[in-house]
Amino acid sequence: MRAIKTFLILSHRYIGIPLSFFFVMWFVSGYFMIYTGGMPKVSPDMQVDGEEAIDFTKVVVTPEQAMKAANALRAELEAAGWLVEDSAGGTRIRRR
Repeated sequence: MRAIKTFLILSHRYIGIPLSFFFVMWFVSGYFMIYTGGMPKVSPDMQVDGEEAIDFTKVVVTPEQAMKAANALRAELEAAGWLVEDSAGGTRIRRR
């Protein structure tokens, strides 16, 4: 058992050193790519290129129906013991 523990500690140490160097270099290179113009540019036309236009005649749920379904889901989650919190950053769901 002691040999396994020693092996795990040493392998964790000697594998972790080069991996941590790799992640630091990955972070630094990403930082320079973002702020020196090395990242590819995506124009607004490219973002929606190939996307179909939304056909609003096919929408079958009214905003009122959607809100009613969302409130029903919220009530069901809260009844099951989940805590639903609304904040400026969005809705967060967690176990009580």
